[in-house]
Amino acid sequence: MPAIRLLILGLGLSMMLSVLVGCDGEVPEIGAHDIDFNLDAREEGGLTVSWNEREEVSYSLIFGKDEGIVDDPANYATYDGEMVAGVNSPHELEGLESGWTYYVVLEVSYANGEHYPETASAIPSTESERLAGRYVIIRSEGGADGGIVKDVETDLQWMRCSLGQTWDGDTCTEEADWYDHSSAMNEAEEFNEAGGYSGHSDWRVPTREELRTLVYCSSGEPSYFNDSGSRCSGNYDRPAIYHEAFPNTPTSVFWSASPYAGLSDYAWRVSFYHGGDSRWRKSSTSRVRLVRGGQ
Repeated sequence: MPAIRLLILGLGLSMMLSVLVGCDGEVPEIGAHDIDFNLDAREEGGLTVSWNEREEVSYSLIFGKDEGIVDDPANYATYDGEMVAGVNSPHELEGLESGWTYYVVLEVSYANGEHYPETASAIPSTESERLAGRYVIIRSEGGADGGIVKDVETDLQWMRCSLGQTWDGDTCTEEADWYDHSSAMNEAEEFNEAGGYSGHSDWRVPTREELRTLVYCSSGEPSYFNDSGSRCSGNYDRPAIYHEAFPNTPTSVFWSASPYAGLSDYAWRVSFYHGGDSRWRKSSTSRVRLVRGGQ
């Protein structure tokens, strides 16, 4: 099992180009160049970049931690990016820092001078650097550095603090707020409209199934990560969540976005007092933790 796991963030990993280069340098409409752009983790901490390569096409890689290179790859140096020209597939990118998002642009250049970019992004991490073997602390310049973790098992990004709390760079401060179900859903929408968090404005209330993946039974009973909906048992720590990933979490109940099918005025929530889930009236109040990705 490799020591590093790569988290693909989904900026479009493959693009169909409806052109191929002819012998005279023209670009006739004769087929499709399926780039099939992929990023894979290396045990040493870098990335392996691979794609479907053609002899009559040249390729260059531009990469860095600033998303600006995606829209303006020609000025990559402005964004502290790097370029490697004339590369072949596969190509190794080395010396990348764990926990940072790297944006990679593959420049596909044809004989007639036309070129097409293929883009993707990834967060490399080593197993030893992941909390509980699955949470990667996401780093960023500006924004909430360290205030988000990504779960390598579910590919979801979670705010480490509950709504109402503040990430101070080390932990979650202040008290988490209480919301009825309708207010929780509206708060997520207003939160995004106000700018969101750490450069992202696609945060949402998690589904029942997603929220249950956060349940952690330190006793290991019925399992350490317990997404079954059943309660933790044995001698376990409260709140029933991995504390280092989600510091100062209230030992309380949290809303999911999932309605209860049997009763329209009920929805599902998860208790981090015991780790179990239950249906509850939407008019009652619970805490909220936002998530992005998935679905």
